Amino acid sequence: MRFVRDGEFCEHHRNPWKEYQYFLWVKNETLPLPYRRVQTNGTIIVIILLLVLLVCICALLVWQHRRLRRIERYLTSTGQQLSRSEL
Repeated sequence: MRFVRDGEFCEHHRNPWKEYQYFLWVKNETLPLPYRRVQTNGTIIVIILLLVLLVCICALLVWQHRRLRRIERYLTSTGQQLSRSEL
């Protein structure tokens, strides 16, 4: 991957000093800000995805619990009796 701006190393206007300086930056991994590539940290993304998954699972459990309570209330109001395993 090249960290250059458009036209910086154009064939018609080659600047050996700039090319050497760029070589040193790449070799020492000290690229100046306009050339630096932004690296995303994969672990942060994975942690965020796991947290989203955990929230979704909790929301599903709460929804299921409320649904069972609603069915239970309906059945008790109509006088029917069912065990939890039958729900």
